[in-house]
Amino acid sequence: MDWQNPDIAKQYKAGEVVTSPFALHLIQQCGLDRADGSSELVVLDNACGTGVVTLNLYEALSPAAKTRLQVVCGDFSPGMVKSVQERIDQSGWAGASAKVVDAQRMDLPSDHFTHVITNFALFLVPDPRACLAECFRVLRPSGTNALTIWKRAGWHPVAVGAAARIPGAPPVPPFAEFVNVFMKDRGENESWTDMKFVEEQMRKTGFEDVKLVLHQNLIKVPSVAEYMKSYAGMTMTMLRNVWSDEEMARASPHFEAALLEELTSKYGDGEVPTEWEAWCITARVPADPVA
Repeated sequence: MDWQNPDIAKQYKAGEVVTSPFALHLIQQCGLDRADGSSELVVLDNACGTGVVTLNLYEALSPAAKTRLQVVCGDFSPGMVKSVQERIDQSGWAGASAKVVDAQRMDLPSDHFTHVITNFALFLVPDPRACLAECFRVLRPSGTNALTIWKRAGWHPVAVGAAARIPGAPPVPPFAEFVNVFMKDRGENESWTDMKFVEEQMRKTGFEDVKLVLHQNLIKVPSVAEYMKSYAGMTMTMLRNVWSDEEMARASPHFEAALLEELTSKYGDGEVPTEWEAWCITARVPADPVA
């Protein structure tokens, strides 16, 4: 993915229908939707993408809580940051700002934020351990780190069925392989889709009170044509990460037609239900990290 592409936010905007419900789950798991304005909230929307976490924050918080809210939307991509700042200005989100931030080396003060929220980005960071360490550093004592990790994606079973329709095509691997292929800092027996492993990494970083909650959402795509528009290109991009060049050359010329055939055989030209499942993970910095 070319994170320096100035138009990258446009590519990710369509994905909000999928990622937004989980961002809200995470906000609720943090207890932010119950904030009453009695204390300040200083939130880092980490690897913010198009700003879907911040969008949900401003919709979920009470008026009193919003008066004491500060949000930094940070992302490695200048194109994302520009798009989010425009969204902040257009939406009138008082207290919010956007800046370029590398999740592995944050140019942000230590012991500053009450919450760091990373929605479906840990698997895109080359060194996830460095990201966790930075989240720990910038959080205040008793601050909350929150993140999401996919368990199941709605496009995956459709892709499995489509590939099976192509003679000689390689099989589509289990979904966990798609997540792990992005996790560069991993060795034998490491898996960032294994929640025991993730909890262990959180605790090694210094976090406590690690809470893992599995959420499921059903997203209904209005039509087969809309599904093809939204997911066909993205599915091919994902397959490039797990199929060899030879396998791609053999299967890719036929994949879009097979995908359309798989969808129409099941749904005609009607609504396409897709099931999405993800872990929402929260943890706290100890009240006295030095002790």
